[in-house]
Amino acid sequence: MDPERVRWPESGEMSLGIDAHSFRGAKLVNTVTEVRGRRPLTILPDNWKETIKRFLRNIPADTKKRIGEVCIDMESMLLAAVEEELPRPAWSWIIFT
Repeated sequence: MDPERVRWPESGEMSLGIDAHSFRGAKLVNTVTEVRGRRPLTILPDNWKETIKRFLRNIPADTKKRIGEVCIDMESMLLAAVEEELPRPAWSWIIFT
C-alpha cells in the first residue's frame, strides 16, 4: 500500500482517524481511516512524527477543508502533528480514544 496514493472520499464532511498498531509487538505503524465511512485510507510505514506530518501536509487542500474532526489516541506527538498540519476547524474537534 502506497501511503502517498490515497483515494479520498469525493464529497461530504470527513472524520479522520489515526491509530498506532504494532507489527509483531515491535514495530509501530499508523493506520489512517475515514471514520464516518468506516473506510481505511492508508497505512503509514512507521509512527514517526515527521511521517505523520508529511502525510497530513500532503492531503489536498480541498480535502483538508472537509475534515471536521480528528480521532487519535492520547498521544502528544499525534496531537502536535495534527495541530501543526491541519487547519484549525479539524483539530478543534479532536477525539481521544
